Amino acid sequence: MPSGSGRRRNHGFELPWTVEQVTVFLVAVVQVVLFYVSVPNALDEKRRETEMFLSVAIFTMLAVLLGLLYIIIGFADPGYDSGIECICMKKTQTSTRYCQICRKNVKGLDHHCIWLNTCVGKRNYPLFFTLITTSTLLFAAQTVIGMLTLVEWTEDLSTANWVRRL
Repeated sequence: MPSGSGRRRNHGFELPWTVEQVTVFLVAVVQVVLFYVSVPNALDEKRRETEMFLSVAIFTMLAVLLGLLYIIIGFADPGYDSGIECICMKKTQTSTRYCQICRKNVKGLDHHCIWLNTCVGKRNYPLFFTLITTSTLLFAAQTVIGMLTLVEWTEDLSTANWVRRL
């Protein structure tokens, strides 16, 4: 959906924002809050101190990196002819294509990302690839940490129920 004023978009955080862009932000905030509320409370005993520290450290590192990449990519204007040439995209990054959503020419345009609300081209493709890789790692870490936390809660509940029956 092109911006209403008919002018060239300079970066991804320029209004109007897309529904997908707002959704990504809100989901990220909810995930971070839920993580920091649930995991430290679930793993607060002395015997689980190492697991809690590693879980929080890994999650925090990946979440901060993901947030920084999102901001850097969002504020970078891919319309400028600069950036690091990506080896895997060497042939496609030589041409310049026009993005109808941003109303600008982008060297090595791969696509317009609705989640970032910006074009992905030669200038920001390596950062975009790093963002996708980091988000995949964060999702994997959340899944593993969530499963381990669920196992711990289940063990605690079954032990508590067993003790109460006595």
